[in-house]
Parts: sequence; C-alpha cells; structure tokens
Amino acid sequence: MKEDFSGKAADIPAEKNLMSYMPGYYIENYIMSDIQNSISAELGELDKHMSDTLKQLFVKSATWGLKLWETELGIPLDSNKPEGTRKNAVLGKIRGLGVTAPDTIKEMAELFSGGRAVVTELYDEYKFIVKFFEIRGIPANLRELSEAIEEIKPAHLTFSYEYTWLIWYETSGYLWDEVRLFTWDVFRVQKPKYGMGSPVTWGIALWSEDIRFWNVLRKITWEEVTKIKLINY
Repeated sequence: MKEDFSGKAADIPAEKNLMSYMPGYYIENYIMSDIQNSISAELGELDKHMSDTLKQLFVKSATWGLKLWETELGIPLDSNKPEGTRKNAVLGKIRGLGVTAPDTIKEMAELFSGGRAVVTELYDEYKFIVKFFEIRGIPANLRELSEAIEEIKPAHLTFSYEYTWLIWYETSGYLWDEVRLFTWDVFRVQKPKYGMGSPVTWGIALWSEDIRFWNVLRKITWEEVTKIKLINY
C-alpha cells in the first residue's frame, strides 16, 4: 500500500508497483511516485484485459467472445438463451466437425443432457435412437440437442429419443409422506434414493419384473397390488 500525491491510499499490486524498482532516493519524491503509480494502474488494467481476452479463446471460459464462436460456426445468435446452453451448442458443433460417428452423437447427448446416454443404430431402418439414463424424463435442452444433431448427422438418417422415468422398484427410498408432496409429473423424474436401478425390497421381497413399471401398476387397485406374488430377495 502506497500513498499518492493527494495523500489517499492507492491499492497497487506488488508486482505492478513500479516504485519498488526505483532507487531508494525516489521514495520521498512525490512527483516520481505519482507518475509511477499512474503507470502501474494502467499496467494493471492492461493485465486485466489481457487475461479477459485470453478467456475468450476457450469456449468454457468465454463470455463476450461467445458470439464470435457462434458466428464462426454458423450458429444462430440468440442472447436470450442461457450461457451454458450456448456453450454446449458451440462445443457440440466443434465435436461434430468431420465424420459423424455414434460416439460423437453420444458425447453431444451427454453434453446437452448432463447425464449418461447411449446411441443405438438401426441400420435396416436408416435410423438411430438416443436414450438418456441419468437424466430422468425429457432433458431441458432437447431442442438445442436436436438442432446440433441435425447439423452433423448424415442427411439420409433419422433419429428419435427414448427417455428414462422412475420405475416402481426404485421408489423404496421414499416415504409416503415424501411422495404425497410431489405431483405425478414431478415425482416420475426423481432419481432413486438408493442409486440408479437398484431393486426395491419390501421386507425380504422383490417386486417381480413384470409389475415394476408404473404403467402396469396404475391399471390395478391397491388391494390387487398387495396380492401380487413376490419373489424372495
């Protein structure tokens, strides 16, 4: 911390404090001190702008430079979209340059959804299916993902999505008092409390595979559910 000519404290980083490089007899020279402090402040600003400019060269750290990436890659500019969504679109476009392979589509799906995905090719139907696992329900950025896939996939191929919903045997971690707080649309996209796809145990029993899905259970009464044969765990 140094004092400028007016007597006010000037916050100058040590590495930018040019007075520290001057001969000792300049310490009490207020004119020289004021000149060097002014230059130091300008160098500090220059350093800040250089650092900020460097960040724009990398998609994940880009801010104001994001639109330059979008323009370069031919992505429509839309400043109303969340910054994270825009960055994913840029990264997806970069990864999609060149030959499109299932692994490329998989990486893009995971990038946009934020969870694991798998791509299944149906050669005879000229189609592929993207299935999401860790993200329950329909991913929020599905429209942006579709646009990115359309950009890179071969024109003769079509594609569709498969989603993962909470299934019956994954609800064992929830108490009835918790479940009643959810609407159906909210509850069916919750993650299992005991891990992905772990079996539900009621005492020492396991629900049989044929009744594990909600769309089966929803068609029968509770009394009928209680009579369903259980398999020993």
